[in-house]
Amino acid sequence: MLTVRPDPETEARLEKLAQATRRSKSHYVKQALRQYLEDREDYLHAVAALERKEPRVSLKKLRKEFGLADRVHPNRSPPNAAHRQVLATPHTGLSKGQSRRAQRSPSHRKAVAR
Repeated sequence: MLTVRPDPETEARLEKLAQATRRSKSHYVKQALRQYLEDREDYLHAVAALERKEPRVSLKKLRKEFGLADRVHPNRSPPNAAHRQVLATPHTGLSKGQSRRAQRSPSHRKAVAR
């Protein structure tokens, strides 16, 4: 058992989200903790690989190797000025990194990290 006491602002945001989605606050805390631990483990795995001086692969080469170099996701249009403006707008509910993470499955992140 774990007790979490968020600051009042975070508590209010969590309460609002839980009510809007009809899910429990615990659901979102568990989801956030799971995501944090997964991201932290991925980070530590990457740091350990750097310390072992394992070979590195550029993102460009990786995308090319997996055939992703010039493809646009079928459900997404290429970024334009309006899209960049939305990403730059503060307080949209999720940060730019979080919204991208939400679109990826845990197994996808692990496969990409390796």
